[in-house]
Order: sequence, then structure tokens, then C-alpha cells
Amino acid sequence: MRYLRKYNEMDSFYQSHEHKSEIEDILLELKDTNFNATCLTNIGKSGVESFRVHISRETEFNWNDISDVISRITGYMKSEGYQIVDFTCKDDVEFKENPDDYEVKKTTGAYFWNTDSSGKIKSELKDVLQVPNITQTSVYHPGTFDKIQKWTFDITFEKKLIDKTTSFSKFSTNEELKPSTYLSAADKLKKMGHSRRPDVLKAWAEEMKKRETELITKKNIEESKKLGVYQIKIKTNKKEFIANAYLSLSWISDTFNETVDDFRSYDGSGLYLQFSYGLIPADAETLDNFVECLSDFLSPYNGVWWLQDMWICVSGAKNDESEGEDFVISPNCQFEGIEISTAYFANRQSAMKFKQTLFQIFNSEIIYGETPSNPGGMAERIREEIVGEHGFGFDEYLRFVEGLKQIRVNTLYRD
Repeated sequence: MRYLRKYNEMDSFYQSHEHKSEIEDILLELKDTNFNATCLTNIGKSGVESFRVHISRETEFNWNDISDVISRITGYMKSEGYQIVDFTCKDDVEFKENPDDYEVKKTTGAYFWNTDSSGKIKSELKDVLQVPNITQTSVYHPGTFDKIQKWTFDITFEKKLIDKTTSFSKFSTNEELKPSTYLSAADKLKKMGHSRRPDVLKAWAEEMKKRETELITKKNIEESKKLGVYQIKIKTNKKEFIANAYLSLSWISDTFNETVDDFRSYDGSGLYLQFSYGLIPADAETLDNFVECLSDFLSPYNGVWWLQDMWICVSGAKNDESEGEDFVISPNCQFEGIEISTAYFANRQSAMKFKQTLFQIFNSEIIYGETPSNPGGMAERIREEIVGEHGFGFDEYLRFVEGLKQIRVNTLYRD
């Protein structure tokens, strides 16, 4: 064995044997199905430590036969700070595969050669999805020289050697695996008789959950800041107070879908949009009041205290005289809270500001609730539901949006 010059390098050497033992314990599950499974480790001169897992069998197998084992090994190695650097894969140029079906995957760039309209050869850089693949090879038996077919899969993990004092806080949260994968791996390791490693995986899963929550909370605050700060009068069974808060709105599409048929059958029902109406404290005093007065029956979810529902009327009830129009414009906005608390805007200024903000959201002056899949935000989703999904006229939708200007401010606040 080569001379290990530093303590942390020696510590990593012994730790690598511990990792190897953990991997081999997981690989034991494949032994009963005639797999040949090995784990090789190496510490290079550059201080990079690598583990190569090799799985083979003389009868054909597919990715599903080993995916659970590889996923657990991957989860364990990532919890120890290792990254996948190579695995047996196939290129999916047209992205026909669903990436969510694979825990192990990566996207890489590749050049493709073709000719343009003038016949000149040119290269084009394209993204290629690489997913696990089982390869077939032929080897010769060393004694009989008979040709033997083998199916194989390899995956390699690497990590730069670090001090044993390095904590989880230095690792990035840019993980391919979800926290639930680590928890699943921890449960399976515990059933196999391991004691320390399940606790390590669970701790890392909880750390990832915490960081994900912090990122979502930050995003929610940034999104709510688009709507500004409002003064809200909140009355609870403990006390009444004025909150300085950001607003958070979440459209509940099911309610609208369920009422469209009743509305069109002239049964006296109006057509409403329902929203969850949440608040994010904008200062320390408001947060203290929320904790004191609301925490007995309510907890924030990703930074938002979802206090009540909000209803916006799209159309009043139709009758025979209104058959020529899709909507009977009857602008109003109502709030429906729980019995032990109520929340209204605290003054006319905040109510006027909210009324104007509603119009700006539906008029797409403010893009609220924007996502990569829906860059137009919440208002665009609602417009597509009303006009595209249920076939109401676009002009009627514009009448509804214009009608928001007529909402009575006095119904929105309590001074």
C-alpha cells in the first residue's frame, strides 16, 4: 500500500473501505439472480477518489432489473458528497424517453454533421439526453475458448478528497435525486441491518427539504412583492390588529369547472372564480402578531399564511332575457374566512390599491404567478380556462375584466 502522507488522506482511505462495504451490501441483493456485481475503488494522485460499480450477467437483463439497486447506491454516494462522472448509457437525441423515468441521467452537447441547402457540410450542436443502457459484449472462456455472451452495466462516482470536518452546509442542493429517494434508501438500509448510514441519509434528506422550503419561500415573497404591501385588519379570538403584509393568491380551478354547467342551465347560479388568499408578514411586528394570534390553528406553508378564500364574480345568474350574452356583468369581490378570524383591508387606500392591482393582473399589466410552462401567469391560465376550455367569448372575458373596475371599494375594507 502506498504511503499516505496526510491524516485526512488516511481518514479518506479508511472511509473509502467503509463506502465500499456499504455498496457491496446493497449489491448483495443481485447475487440471488445470478449477477456478477463488484465495486472497485481508487485514490488518484490528484486527490480524486473514485468508485466503479460493475454489474454483469451471462443472460440478458434490462435497466428495470437493477434500477432500484443503482438508485440506492447513487443516493448513498451523493449523501457522502460523490458525483456521477460516467455510466453505461445510450444517447436519446430526440428526447423520446421521459427523463423522470430515470434517477440516473444527464444531458450533454454533441455535434451532428449534415448538409445545408447548398450542399455544404456543416455541424450543429444539439443537446442529447443520456439514459442508462445495458450493453452486450462477447468474451472467450480462458480454458475452453468458447465464446460467451455477457450483458453489462457500469457506473462511476468521484469526489475530491476533503477534510473530515467538512459539513453538509458546504454541499450544493443541485441534486438529481429527490429527498424521498434518500429516505427510501435509508429505510431499505435499515431493514438490511445498518444503523449509522440510514441516519446519515435521513439527515441529508431533511437538510435538502429545508433548503428546498427556503428557496420556495424566497420565491413566494419575491412574487408577492409584485403586488405591494397592504394594511390588513385581522380580528381573532385573541385580539384585533393591523398587519403590514404582502398578498399571495392561488386560483382554485376546480370550483369554476364544477359551476359552469349549473350556470349554463339557468338554475339561478352565478359564475365565480375562487382563490386561496394568503398573507406574508412584511415586518417583524406583523410576524409576531401572526405567531401569537394565528399559530394555534394555522401554520405558514412556504412562508404564506393561507388565511381565507376570495371569490370574484365573473357573471351574475343568467335568465331568458340575457341569452344573447355569455355573461351578466355583476362585479364584486368577497372574502370568506374561518369562524375564529376575519381579515379585510384596514383602510380605503389599501382597498383601492388592491382593486387596481386585480385589474392589472387580469389585464396582464402585472404578470403574477409566472411559471416556465406558463409565462403568462395566473391570468393567462384563467383566460384559457374560460375562453379556450369552456368556449365563452373572448369579448365577454374582456367585459368581465373591464368590470373589475366597478367593484365597490366599501365592500373590501373595514375602518
